[in-house]
Amino acid sequence: MQGFTTIGRVMSEKPYQVEQSEGFEPFRVDVDYVHSANLAPIKPLLDRLELTKGRGSNWGIVMRRSKSKLSPHDMRLIVEAMGVPFEQLGDAQ
Repeated sequence: MQGFTTIGRVMSEKPYQVEQSEGFEPFRVDVDYVHSANLAPIKPLLDRLELTKGRGSNWGIVMRRSKSKLSPHDMRLIVEAMGVPFEQLGDAQ
């Protein structure tokens, strides 16, 4: 991972299943993406994010999980690094 490329707010209450092709029915959530967000390189954030702080060169291991819950602190840092007003995401906790 080199950076954060997109950000948005999940609008669905829960995942739902759709038929994409015969025999392939993945789960989806609706997301309201912020199209004005800028690419935010991760390297300047590594020592500031609670998720990666103190992991040195092993920081990438936390990004290999399928899901990682971000703390409000980390969410705010990422949002600001992407040049998005935090309020634009609504209740982003």
